Amino acid sequence: FEIMVVFAAATGRTLILPPDHPLYLLRKDKIAKHRGLQNFFQYGGGHHANGRGNGGFDDIVDTITMDEFFQKEIVEKKSYPLPTDGTNLTKVMNSLHKCDYRLKSEKSCIYLFDHLANIADYVPNWMGERNCLIMDDEQWFRDKNVSESTPSLQRQLQRKKMRQFCDKRIPIYYDREVHNARFIHFRSHLKDTRLLVHFYAFLHFTNERISNYHKRLVRDRVRYADEIFCAGGKIVKALLRESNNAGYSSMHIRRGDFQWPKMRISAEEWVENTRHIFQPGEIIYIATD
Repeated sequence: FEIMVVFAAATGRTLILPPDHPLYLLRKDKIAKHRGLQNFFQYGGGHHANGRGNGGFDDIVDTITMDEFFQKEIVEKKSYPLPTDGTNLTKVMNSLHKCDYRLKSEKSCIYLFDHLANIADYVPNWMGERNCLIMDDEQWFRDKNVSESTPSLQRQLQRKKMRQFCDKRIPIYYDREVHNARFIHFRSHLKDTRLLVHFYAFLHFTNERISNYHKRLVRDRVRYADEIFCAGGKIVKALLRESNNAGYSSMHIRRGDFQWPKMRISAEEWVENTRHIFQPGEIIYIATD
């Protein structure tokens, strides 16, 4: 999600929020089976006195719901077509607010995302582990094959940093073709085009000032909602009280999240591997699935 926010902010685009859908490990909740990004991230602008954001990011990045996008761009403006097949049309329209990742569902996310891929002006085949996205403001309005005959020293240094950043990955430039595409649809739910990587490990800005701006944007404004922070604050307060304000350490032990046997080590191995990190008698808060 952070990649989408930074991409939209850097390119001046409107971010379309996906429909609410069942989330991993939360889908068994009978009261709220479907959830959206608005359930987790803070919306609304504003700043603390020290300049740090206490609001969300939507005063910097314009956002609309999938419902609003269809109504404005497809139904009213007719900028993009609706499905011509009656069954597909029904399933797509049913899935704009809530959808399920099941083909047989009457509100299938899959039918919706397939239709978006068919009508979008550009559908990237980028993948976080295979590619790195180079945001070079000097290249945005150039064609793919245009190159500098004699690059300056600054450009040579930028290219060196780019090679270091991408390492063995294939660099993708944000260029004229991508920039001119009015509607871009990311198929990040598919295995071959997943963007399961931190934004600062996928997006590389050659201009360091622009890079620092977007890192601050995520640090200050792309944050969990107040309800989540307050719930966490109660736990922190209880831990500090239990430790007589001596502090505590926390661990996220992921057991059910990864399916490889080598990841499931015993409690004794965890203790042996981490005993040098913690203080004697220290409180350890463990989150695990």
